[in-house]
Amino acid sequence: MLSEEYARQIARDWNVKASGAGYVTRFAVRKEFTARYPVQIVGGSVHKELWIPAADLPEMNRNIVGLIEVITEFKAPSKEMKRILFYRVSDAFGEFSNFRLIRFG
Repeated sequence: MLSEEYARQIARDWNVKASGAGYVTRFAVRKEFTARYPVQIVGGSVHKELWIPAADLPEMNRNIVGLIEVITEFKAPSKEMKRILFYRVSDAFGEFSNFRLIRFG
């Protein structure tokens, strides 16, 4: 992905659903390497990608300049954080006749 906005969208909307977490990273790659691959537009104007074949990934890794930064992370809500509280509610006659459900998290 060539834009942070698009990377955030994929991490948040796809990766979290598929694997429970999504991360956005930022890094620089030498132009001499990226110039070999045409920019692909796969949706709106922010949905730009470089399609680099898997066989070329070792060479891409050698062309990364500087550090790879994790700039954003998205995580699915923890199941432990989702609590459901059931409680009985008394009616006008003092009888416990129904249950209420409250969701937290």
